[in-house]
Amino acid sequence: MKAPNLSSLLCLAASCAILAYAVSAQTASPTAPGNPDLSDVTPSRITAFPAHEKVTSIVIDTEKLPSVKTASGSRKDVFNGPSVSLNTFESHITTINPGQSAHPPHTHGNEEMLLVKEGKLLVTIKGVKYLATPGSIIFYNSNDPHGTLNVDDKPTTYYVFSWLTDKTPATIPMPAAAPEAASAKGTSAK
Repeated sequence: MKAPNLSSLLCLAASCAILAYAVSAQTASPTAPGNPDLSDVTPSRITAFPAHEKVTSIVIDTEKLPSVKTASGSRKDVFNGPSVSLNTFESHITTINPGQSAHPPHTHGNEEMLLVKEGKLLVTIKGVKYLATPGSIIFYNSNDPHGTLNVDDKPTTYYVFSWLTDKTPATIPMPAAAPEAASAKGTSAK
């Protein structure tokens, strides 16, 4: 299988993030004037794809996915399997409690994108700090050290999309004295 280029992957990830954000946003009432008849609409999927099942075209109702408690909040798995152009396409939804991190700062060979649904995250990428608020998109390039910290007074929720291709490099371990080690601490929600 020929690996897609970075711009194709970014477009795919951005499309998925926008779709996930749109699905989570409130929509107009189906009976409001000007809305089409929705009586023949197929219901959204309400369960995650089983691990390693091929990811296919579908609408997933993320509000109805089962949630698993973690040490720092909760996690909802969406899918984790191959797609037409990716060896693995993984998505989950993380909710982090105030003052917590989903996991310590780390690196990984795969690229990853997050879309903040609600709350505020202090995001550290290669030692640089950013504030991410609802609607913010965060992109982690391969092996860039990164971490997040919920700096809101309420839980922060974000969608995660990551992918593997034939070109995905091996993970390079993060140096022990990484600058962001103090900015994001906690236990793993992954």
